[in-house]
This record gives sequence, C-alpha cells and structure tokens, in this order.
Amino acid sequence: MASAPGNSLSSYQPSQASAEGLKKYAHLLQVIEEMGRDIKPSYANNKNAAERLKKNIHSARILVRECVMELERVIKRVALRSKTARYKSPTMHVTRKSIFTVICGTLHAQV
Repeated sequence: MASAPGNSLSSYQPSQASAEGLKKYAHLLQVIEEMGRDIKPSYANNKNAAERLKKNIHSARILVRECVMELERVIKRVALRSKTARYKSPTMHVTRKSIFTVICGTLHAQV
C-alpha cells in the first residue's frame, strides 16, 4: 500500500481491539448489502422486506456509531505513538482519512 506524502502508516500494526473493530466494519458492510436487497421489494409493498429494511437500518445506525468510536480510538492511539516517535520521524503526520484508509484496506483484504 502506497502512502500519501507526509503520511507514514507503514509501521501501523492493528491490535486486537482494532481487529474487533474490523469485524464491526465487516458486519456493517454485510448489513448494508442486505439492505440493498430489500429496497426494491419494499417499494413493491412487500411487508416482510420493509420490516427487514427497518431492522437493518436500525442495526446499521448502531454499527456506524460503534465504527466511528473505534476509529476515534485508533486515531488517538496512533497520535500518541506519533508524539513519542516524533524524535525518530519528524515527518510523521496522521490524519483521519489516512487511518480510515488503513482500516478499510485491511477490511477489504480480509473480505
């Protein structure tokens, strides 16, 4: 994976906590995929599909909140590491986008 200039995440090692977060992301993707299958039948007044869609929307909202919290934890953890490693690598700069890219890249590699 090529990193953007100024972003050094090559030393990032997902911990067990972020591995749990990846499971949440995978589950979220699965729920979104299921929602996609229920949209057309819901428009055709299929009550079962509409109920499944409501349930999946509720589940997706919860999972999105959990994924955002996990992302914030990872950002804080990497930011702390970058502060302690700053004397070694003054160009280390971590952004939310770069962390999210690492998490999503790892997730897509596992799926």
